[in-house]
Amino acid sequence: MIKAIIFDFGSVIYKTDWEKLDAYFKKLNGFSIRIAESKDEELIKIYRDSDIGKQEYVKFFYHLEPNIKDIDKIIKDYKKAYGKFKKINRELLKIISFLKKKYLIFGFSDIKKEHYEANKECGIYDCFEEVFASFKFGVLKCDAGAFQRLEKELKKFNLPLSQFPSDKEPVFMRYPVLIERKTDEILKEARQKGFFLDDGWRKSVVVPPDTSIKKMNYLPGTCPRAEKVAETILNLPTHINISQLEARKIVEFLRKFNNLS
Repeated sequence: MIKAIIFDFGSVIYKTDWEKLDAYFKKLNGFSIRIAESKDEELIKIYRDSDIGKQEYVKFFYHLEPNIKDIDKIIKDYKKAYGKFKKINRELLKIISFLKKKYLIFGFSDIKKEHYEANKECGIYDCFEEVFASFKFGVLKCDAGAFQRLEKELKKFNLPLSQFPSDKEPVFMRYPVLIERKTDEILKEARQKGFFLDDGWRKSVVVPPDTSIKKMNYLPGTCPRAEKVAETILNLPTHINISQLEARKIVEFLRKFNNLS
């Protein structure tokens, strides 16, 4: 029985208009905060480190403008702009609000402290029991240990998390492998050999594949690692019609495309 749902924020629930945000902030404070095209390695490092709480985000503003006299005003203006200039997926929030009546709803987000606080102030997190943030965890969602930390936090809510006996091994509904090339050609050759490996859960960062990316407000390029995985992932069949002999044949077939053990 499903007790809780965890949403990966990404750029699905909202999308920030950085150009308008920057123009508004620059008008108030006299300097730009755009980092998208910056080649300043130190500035980029501060920006990224603040996502995991490794550096204070105020250093970002001091790096851009060393002569700041009122940093509290700078942060206040920035948070106000961050809350103001974003397109919120209201339709999705309505769905989340409906789901909240039956389930515990959580979020998981790569986000810096100032962005988190701005989102909280403008009500984006109102439908969530809690939004777990990278700046609190000290790791990004893609980093090793992130979901172990998430699991630890969820235990505080007395959720029936899955536990496997030490003497047992789980049976996977899907067994994903990453191939060192795009998978369309591999699947075409597999079909010619009588192997059907395309279960549809690939090629898109939002699945099933018939999901409207436009309706989900996903911006291509936002999650480059996920996009690369989607292009190179295959799920090995684990259903009851696959014999051990056929499973070995599939593995041997895939070995020529990848280093499978």
